[in-house]
Amino acid sequence: MSQTITIAAVGDIDVADLLRPQTCTHGPLWAFKPCLDLLRADILFGNLECVTFKPPWPDEPPNERESFHLSWSEAMGLVHAGFDVLALANNHILDYGPDRALETIEFCRQHGIAPIGLGTDPAQARQPAVIERDGVKVGFLAYVEDVPGLRRQVFPGPAYMCEQVICEDIAALRQSGVDVVVISLHADMEFADHPAPYRVALSRRLIDAGADILLGHHPHVPQGIEEYRGGLIAYSLGDFVFPVEGDPYLEDNSPWTDKSFVLRIRVGKKGYVSHEIAPVRIVGAGQPIPMTPAEALPLLQRHARLSRDLADPAVLEAAWDETAQRWWRINIQWLAIAARDNGPEYAARRFLQEFFYDENAPWVSRVLGQMLGRMPARGWERSSPNNSNGNGHGSNGHGSNGHGTSNGAANTAGRPVTRSNVRQAADKME
Repeated sequence: MSQTITIAAVGDIDVADLLRPQTCTHGPLWAFKPCLDLLRADILFGNLECVTFKPPWPDEPPNERESFHLSWSEAMGLVHAGFDVLALANNHILDYGPDRALETIEFCRQHGIAPIGLGTDPAQARQPAVIERDGVKVGFLAYVEDVPGLRRQVFPGPAYMCEQVICEDIAALRQSGVDVVVISLHADMEFADHPAPYRVALSRRLIDAGADILLGHHPHVPQGIEEYRGGLIAYSLGDFVFPVEGDPYLEDNSPWTDKSFVLRIRVGKKGYVSHEIAPVRIVGAGQPIPMTPAEALPLLQRHARLSRDLADPAVLEAAWDETAQRWWRINIQWLAIAARDNGPEYAARRFLQEFFYDENAPWVSRVLGQMLGRMPARGWERSSPNNSNGNGHGSNGHGSNGHGTSNGAANTAGRPVTRSNVRQAADKME
């Protein structure tokens, strides 16, 4: 039998906020202790959703709600827990500015952890980590969707999601002689049970391009897993070490933010072999503990259903519609509050600047397309000889959202509602 090794992968790690007093009292390994047996593997991967830096501490956190930061001494729990690779391509890596982000890279390298997805320039951010265990060589890459908190900063900055770039990096890794290619993607909408159809399509194309394993995070809830053409796609690993309790944003938006799993993957010289999940729940200040069989049953049943759903495009489209409408309602409420407190001009400017970044453009475009598609046809459109689809909007009434899937986003003047033309308008307002 050919040699295989185990990769253990976990989702979002934020050893900060409410965890800090426990870390100070019980030591930096406290948050990981209950799950150490599950984390034992040939290679341990996680998404570090905070920055680590030396004193002096900042005078105050970046805003009233978030404080994704910890000192080097507190971060030693990552070292003692055995992490080999940490993805830094996420939406919080620049919360404290470029110097603090680079100190996170420095911490990892000084303590034998390979940081991926962040660099002093785009070329360095795209550099892989290659780890060899028992003759099996595994290459890791990490990317993030652009969000308002990142604003495409690159000097330094993370590696941003771009299919062409990712495919080039996969090809380069393959040419270097690695046996297994692992891609980390920080993307999609928070609290959604299902991945967006465009991300499913993209993930499968990346497997086709030569990746073996895709590890997703950012939704803060676990999503389904599928085996596709000899590869493995885990769409969201959920939260792992994360201060969920007492955070209304996390507690109120889904009952699954405090439940996830450790994904254990067997790989060999020929790529992906098999996988299993070990359910965990997050308690107290943010510490994950293994679930009992009885506790795990609801999560396992949900996981099986969500994984089956990945094979049904109709289910994914319906779920995406629901997600888009939900975030539309949330942001309409936010806009109303912003307009009340700061005036309609401010609210309109923020809408254009915030909601057409890569993270938000798909659902905004989806909702706008649906709204415009329900508008009655104008007289000249009804009589147009090019109107071949019978809905009064011409044969091209449904445009692309820029991610390779249709989202029904075209306006009645014939100009698609796309990320590029709305971002141009937003940039002019800055």
